[in-house]
Amino acid sequence: MNRFGMSLAVAGLLVAVSAGSLVTVGSECGQYARMARAAGDALAAGDTPAACREYERMEAGWEHFHHVMGLFVDGARLREIRTELAGLRPLLTEDTPEARSALERLYRSITDLYEEELPTLWHIL
Repeated sequence: MNRFGMSLAVAGLLVAVSAGSLVTVGSECGQYARMARAAGDALAAGDTPAACREYERMEAGWEHFHHVMGLFVDGARLREIRTELAGLRPLLTEDTPEARSALERLYRSITDLYEEELPTLWHIL
């Protein structure tokens, strides 16, 4: 009986850690996706200072997010998004197709990161 109780405790711990990581990744990815969308909207409205402020918020928070999420998510995907984020700064000086494209790519990368972490049947198999 003692082994059974221990195995249930370990299984419960694994489920709790998995659920916690999913909630954390979902929350953080949602926040950064909203910031990327807000920067794109501000840029489209011609408000480049607001777009730059959103970018700076994303950049400042991403370093912390990157270190925390490295425990749960593939580090290569996080570094890829960090590289996209770094390449965005020179593009935010004016509303250009390249800037909009880079922001859309960043938004898609962040939402894809979350979707890849969802425990769907295709991800499990």
